[in-house]
Amino acid sequence: MAGSSSSKIATLIVLVPLALLAWYLAPMALPVWRWRNMDFREQSKKLNIPEAMLKKEFDMRVRFHPRGDGDPFPFQLISMDPTWLSADEKTHNDEDHLMVRCTLISDRSGNPPSSLFLGSTYKDRYFKTHGWRFPPGAFGLDKRRPVVIYQGDTFDKLSIGDAEVLDTEVNYGAGKWTNDDKDPDDGFAAPH
Repeated sequence: MAGSSSSKIATLIVLVPLALLAWYLAPMALPVWRWRNMDFREQSKKLNIPEAMLKKEFDMRVRFHPRGDGDPFPFQLISMDPTWLSADEKTHNDEDHLMVRCTLISDRSGNPPSSLFLGSTYKDRYFKTHGWRFPPGAFGLDKRRPVVIYQGDTFDKLSIGDAEVLDTEVNYGAGKWTNDDKDPDDGFAAPH
C-alpha cells in the first residue's frame, strides 16, 4: 500500500509541472486565444453585424509602420481578398489605395507579432497573412480602429522583391496611397 501511494505522489509531482508547461507553451502552436475568446455569435449580437460576415476569412497584406514611439496601432492593413464590405454587404467600404491602421493580434496568444519578428528595414516589415477582420470595439479592444485577428501559422514576411515593389507602390507610385492616420483620430500624436 505504501509503495502505491508514493508512486501516485511521484506521478503527480511529474505531471503537474508538465501540465503547467504545456499550458504556457500551447499558444506557440495552437490557437488558444481563438478557442477562448472568438465567439462569433456573441460578437454578432454586441456589434449588430451578421454572424456570417464576422466568420468570413480574408487573405491580407499588412505592414509594420509605426508613427513614432509608443504608437498603439503600428500596423496598417494594406489589402484584403476578398475586399472588405460594409455590414449590409451591398456597398463597398472605400479602402482602395488606403492604408488602414488596425489592432493586429494573433489567434494563438491574443498579442501582436513579436518585435523579434520585425526586421530593421522596410523590406522586412511587409507581411501576408490569413484571418478575420472585426469592426472597432470587437472583443473589448479599441473602438477607433478595426481589429484584425491573424492565424498564427500564416503570418509570413513578403519576399524582399515583393516588399520593395509594394513599398514603392504605396509610398511613391503614381497613385500614392492614403493613410487613415488622421481619420478616425485614435489619440496618438506623432512626434514632429
